[in-house]
Amino acid sequence: AITIDQLVPNPAPGAARIDAGRHAETLLVSALSTTMSPGPRTTAVLVHASEMRLLEERGALSQLLRSTEVLGVRWLEWPITLSQEMPVEVALAAKEPGTVFIVTGLSTTASGGVELAIRTGSVLEQLLSEGHSVMVNLAPSTLPGVGEDDPIAKPLEALGLSADTGKPVLSESNVGGQRFVEWEQLIVPGETGFALAEVIQGRPLRLTWPVVIDLTEDAGEAWPLVRLDQPSAWREAEWTGYWRTSAEDRPGIGNAPTPGGSRDADVGEGEGVVAMATKRAVGEREQRVIVVGSHLWLFDMVARRKAEIEGRLVETSPGNTEFAQSAIEWLAGHDDMIARSGDAAALAIVQPMDPNRRRAIQWVFIGGLPVLVLIIGGFVLIRVTAKSFPLNIVGLGLFALLYGAWTGPIVWKYA
Repeated sequence: AITIDQLVPNPAPGAARIDAGRHAETLLVSALSTTMSPGPRTTAVLVHASEMRLLEERGALSQLLRSTEVLGVRWLEWPITLSQEMPVEVALAAKEPGTVFIVTGLSTTASGGVELAIRTGSVLEQLLSEGHSVMVNLAPSTLPGVGEDDPIAKPLEALGLSADTGKPVLSESNVGGQRFVEWEQLIVPGETGFALAEVIQGRPLRLTWPVVIDLTEDAGEAWPLVRLDQPSAWREAEWTGYWRTSAEDRPGIGNAPTPGGSRDADVGEGEGVVAMATKRAVGEREQRVIVVGSHLWLFDMVARRKAEIEGRLVETSPGNTEFAQSAIEWLAGHDDMIARSGDAAALAIVQPMDPNRRRAIQWVFIGGLPVLVLIIGGFVLIRVTAKSFPLNIVGLGLFALLYGAWTGPIVWKYA
């Protein structure tokens, strides 16, 4: 059932009528699909090592659950810290077709993180060996830095995949003389030749602390889904200090990681794959696996982040939700259900900018350009019109002030 408020929502500040129309289109398509196949078509089992039930945690995955349940997805949960054995309802669902497991990695920097990672890796290895369809979401790990295997990445070797979880990807940029190191990458996928890749083509996708996935051998069929397109990116080995710094304080610290360390590595020319889909035969069963080099990309705080752009309140990374919905359908074997939703089109071309970076650009335009004009103009006046130098300097100064007064408010509002 779809309520009137869902189909025709009340106007919200910054909302656009065209976006409401696309949302209604998505709901109507979902309603028709559900009517054609009553009851859940797919069961998604969330496997994690958190000490709380994430499906019951308000604001954690609420938007993802809501958007997929409309498409006929039923959600179950297996918190391995609360239940070491597979819950009964999960065990029953595992025997049914159309059941997929979503395994979410965790940080090993926290107390007890290594033990939880080992337990999660053991569950993942069991699911893969039994031929279940699985989505694996990888987190950076401190274990490769001390010469040990990441227990969550290790089982992926059976699929011919190697994940560099000991060196998450960072990128750098310089704005107004200030250096910024990004731990979030907003990627616009461009892969073709595979339905799951094409459904997110051109849709901004946000990954936090991305991990590069390499194909080491052919253990079946494999398709790259998302590649990094940031030329200034690198794989950072000394990342734990930056990780422990709060997100609000990272832009201002002076010892942010820099590329070129003895244990750092390049992303890989022509590679840089951070999401991969694979398919192989396990006994009489066809197993499908998706590996994503980020562990928070499904959560609402990353996937459903919104900003006001061009007077519209829009999601800044609609590719996350589009990818999640289509990935679940593909894992369940519902290839004919993979299609772009109307909601995914509701985005602005101009993407939001980090506040610190925006402030630096504002000062460059407001203060930097007038001063630059003054310096260049003064140099020209000295060379060409030396006799009238004082008068021209005064005129040029007035021009610089007028330029700043004219462009300043505009840049400050729209930069």
